[in-house]
Amino acid sequence: NTLGTLLETVSRLITFVGDLLNVTRLEEGRYGLTITEKSPESLIRSIAKHFEQAAQSAGITFSLAMSPEPLSTFPFDEQSLTIILENLLDNAIKYTRRGGTVSLEVTEHATEMVFVVRDTGIGIPTDQTVKMFTKFFRSAAAQRMHPNGAGLGLYLTKSLIERQRGTLTFESVAGKGTTF
Repeated sequence: NTLGTLLETVSRLITFVGDLLNVTRLEEGRYGLTITEKSPESLIRSIAKHFEQAAQSAGITFSLAMSPEPLSTFPFDEQSLTIILENLLDNAIKYTRRGGTVSLEVTEHATEMVFVVRDTGIGIPTDQTVKMFTKFFRSAAAQRMHPNGAGLGLYLTKSLIERQRGTLTFESVAGKGTTF
């Protein structure tokens, strides 16, 4: 319907402008971090609940794996962690076909927290992985599946992780899925 299409377009534009502003602030050194030491558990569960609903609407199985013990307190910027998880989970769902799976796993290791987003999506061809953290880059398969992306999400995600002295790694097999 026309209203649904309009709302989807407006939502995409808002996300694009927000990502562009965040990228600009990061590059100009104006992206302020507000590091607080607390448990990220309620934030993670809230984000997971939203994406579980999005996955269900797309016919995708979503799972969250965390220790049954409460997560420890941890120094992090809540806005950045939200952007990071939302970008990774949004991509995982967006590029996974109906019937596939997406998972978020959270584990603690000494002084660090590890987040793993895994999907059974379209994957990233090996010859395109060197560019995937470049601003405005989108793989050919991603463009075919969702032609309207801006190509800022992974660039922004990696930048925010590194800004907090973290690392982002990934494994991907074209046609089989990706793990960040």
